[in-house]
Amino acid sequence: MLMDLRLFRRPVFSGAVVGAVAVFNPLNMTLLLNTLYLQHTRQRTPLDAGVAALPLAGGATVFAPWSGRLVARTGPRLPLLLAGGFITAGGLCMVGLT
Repeated sequence: MLMDLRLFRRPVFSGAVVGAVAVFNPLNMTLLLNTLYLQHTRQRTPLDAGVAALPLAGGATVFAPWSGRLVARTGPRLPLLLAGGFITAGGLCMVGLT
């Protein structure tokens, strides 16, 4: 078995997993929809759309160690709340795009 399922009996662990899923699903959908938007609406090539998405990967690479230190210091709740807030704010910024 890949993971001990008894870990899910702990509310803190289960909450962290649910929070992580709640953050990473919108992030993955944002990446997918952003590249589709660039290709179909802005008429960019798939390579050009992928290159335009590279700063998102760069940001994730730069901030991953900082996030790990923050989780070690404060626990998972604050980073997940911050991530959810930033993803929500980014999504709201994209609402008016035509």
